[in-house]
Amino acid sequence: MNEAVEQNKDEISCGERLANKRSEKELSVNQVAREIKIEPRVVEMIENNDFESIGAPVFVKGYLRQYSELVGLDPDLIIEKYSAINSIEDSPPIVNDSVDQISKYVLTPKIILIAIFVILISFGVLATVFGIFGNNEAVVIKMETETESLESLLPPVTAPQTESSETQIDETFEMETETESQESLLPSVTAPQIDLSETQID
Repeated sequence: MNEAVEQNKDEISCGERLANKRSEKELSVNQVAREIKIEPRVVEMIENNDFESIGAPVFVKGYLRQYSELVGLDPDLIIEKYSAINSIEDSPPIVNDSVDQISKYVLTPKIILIAIFVILISFGVLATVFGIFGNNEAVVIKMETETESLESLLPPVTAPQTESSETQIDETFEMETETESQESLLPSVTAPQIDLSETQID
């Protein structure tokens, strides 16, 4: 008979065990919720083994530990029972997720061709941009060096503006002195004076 009781205990889920112990202690759902500081609906989810609705396994284990200690059950035994149920339910999706993730990162020939095409276009754009700007800079530098070399080959040119203005002044001064000397050589000519008073009387 003891073996039947033990098998019966093993078949009872952790939520049912907690609910039975709560009833033995004559505690309500609201009292348990208030004591372990969770909402009453979470207590009901635990007792109905609806652990997925509660959230992450870390939270579920924390709630189970607090609930077990409150009603006087062994927390490690309850958490072990929960972990056994949880690992059975969660194991297939984990394998499927890992297979899906691996298949996402497999390089297919199509992906490789697209990557090569994008890389070639990027190199082409960069070569065009740097080729245009690089040639312009080279032309400017080449023109500057050519003009500098031409300037160094030519003899220095000075503007003869000051000398020409001085020579023009000297020439005009010489012309004025020549005309004055020519005038001094000519005899002075005086105009005859007419006496108007005598002609009127006659």
